[in-house]
Amino acid sequence: MERTRTTTKHRWAWSLVLTASILVAVLVWLPWLGGGWIPKLQAFGLWLLVLPLALGLIALFQRRWAVAAVLFTCLLAGSAASINPQVPPASTDAGGATLTVMSFNALKAGADPDALAEAIRQADPDVLVLVETSEPLHAALARRGAIAALKFRSAQAPAGGERDTVIFSRYPLTERSEELASAATGWHSLPVAELQLPQGPITVAGIHIFPPLHDATRWNQGLEALAQWSQQEHGTPVILAGDFNAVRAHPQYRRATTGFTESSGLWPNTSWPALGKVPAVIEIDHILVKDAAAQRFETSAIKGSDHLGVVSELMINP
Repeated sequence: MERTRTTTKHRWAWSLVLTASILVAVLVWLPWLGGGWIPKLQAFGLWLLVLPLALGLIALFQRRWAVAAVLFTCLLAGSAASINPQVPPASTDAGGATLTVMSFNALKAGADPDALAEAIRQADPDVLVLVETSEPLHAALARRGAIAALKFRSAQAPAGGERDTVIFSRYPLTERSEELASAATGWHSLPVAELQLPQGPITVAGIHIFPPLHDATRWNQGLEALAQWSQQEHGTPVILAGDFNAVRAHPQYRRATTGFTESSGLWPNTSWPALGKVPAVIEIDHILVKDAAAQRFETSAIKGSDHLGVVSELMINP
């Protein structure tokens, strides 16, 4: 009798384990907001996969082959959303160009100007996207010579509170100011600029999406606006860079970036929260490319912000 009770308890325990693991695997495919709770959980979707991984190993050790198979299937299904298949590097035979892009959220312009200036000098970007920035911060960077080579830029920020993102460029740019306006994004307008490289034009959009707070409807609106805009962009290479407040495990983010390649590589490269000695845990700062290929990606810690700076070297074939 005692053995029967123990066996029944084990069956119930494994049933609960399987149910929880299936829910974790399905989570990253759910498009619903769930009052804002689903996007919040999805942000940590990869970390939740520790559950089926650990329990799958236990099931293997106990020779519960069927249970282990289900758990590892959950692990694969849950992680598939965050895997980024790499596109082969673009060929330079037709006059392709290398372009270095840097993006950084300056946390309400509170980033240390010396640290940020040094990070910019180290990266030596052709395109710099600053999020949560300000004109006093730009003036401080200019005094330190950090943006001397970036002679062209998009409109000022803040502009009556409507914008907090600026694109700086080594190459001449023309801003297309009405394409991702605040009415569409539900928050700040996003700068879109056409850059004139010697090899031809490219399009760059500086991204800052409202975080998935409360019921997450403004977050969803911003990603939906980006999805509609990106699907209409054809004819030139396109770069999206900035703070998306979204990870690959969000279906809304994957829809907004359909056709783009993550420059951070096959697996997410975490960028937030950067809290000193504690490693960042999720990737919300992205550099994505269309009709281009990423050759290198790196992050850098910059004092005064809880975001890491992200830098990518791209191969462009306009």
